[in-house]
Amino acid sequence: MYRSHGFAVFVVLTIVVLCADVRANYLSNVNTSKQSYFFGAKDAGDILCFSKTLLKGSIMPQDVSYTNPTAMKNINFITLAADKFSPHGFTADITSGKIGTVSATVKINAKSILPYAIEIKFYCVKGHYEEAVSGRLLLYLVVVFVFKRPNLPNCGSVGCVAPFDLGEHLTNTHRIAFHETMVWLRLVSLCALCVAGSWALSLVVTQEQSYFFGVKPGDNLLCYTKTLPKGSALPASVSYTNPNDKKINFVTMNADKYSPYGYTVDKTDGQLASATIGFRINGPSPLHYAITIYMYCEP
Repeated sequence: MYRSHGFAVFVVLTIVVLCADVRANYLSNVNTSKQSYFFGAKDAGDILCFSKTLLKGSIMPQDVSYTNPTAMKNINFITLAADKFSPHGFTADITSGKIGTVSATVKINAKSILPYAIEIKFYCVKGHYEEAVSGRLLLYLVVVFVFKRPNLPNCGSVGCVAPFDLGEHLTNTHRIAFHETMVWLRLVSLCALCVAGSWALSLVVTQEQSYFFGVKPGDNLLCYTKTLPKGSALPASVSYTNPNDKKINFVTMNADKYSPYGYTVDKTDGQLASATIGFRINGPSPLHYAITIYMYCEP
């Protein structure tokens, strides 16, 4: 009796689970294998202004909205990409707002429960004011650190008192040595400023080190590969056109080792399921690791 009761409970629970799974798939009304979407076009000066990740296990569908609080900082580019390959894709549509304005909402639908994570990124216009201020500040620092001489008085052959009034008497030989030391210190400071500036200009805040675009059919072949070696300057562009007009269906990008500094990938030319595609890769410059890109085409 107890055995039959337990078997009945097992059957009921199995039916409930299966019905929930089937219901979730049908209610989502998603019939696609696409796992990446792009809206708009990213200009070289656009910056990442908002990002959000829908975690694996999220209930779908979901809306992702962003409104830039700064006027005239329009949203020019939106990317959505799954963090790993799955035969179950997702759909994405802009349901309110639009590209070229300060507000946009993307509706994302997929199998519920979501079998992977989806990363959404919004890129906005960088204001001309910030660019002008940055340029003027850099010019000012160059003038101050390199060209401005120390404010030392004219000293005779006997000596003089340093302007910081510590009572230290400097001879002409000391003055020349002091001046040369200050020039070298300023040059070193300028180099450090340039290095810091190169990091700031990359504007990359991510730990992602692998990307997948599209779906790889079983008969597709590796048709293009490229490696950005360690030490490469970023951002870098990677593009490929199949000479036989074969469709590019799947693209992967992977770092060769772990680093806390990730990189971003944006599609700039062409599209999947066509013979041409191009990407822009941005990250720490110089690159701390190698990135290998593979593209797979139809046979």
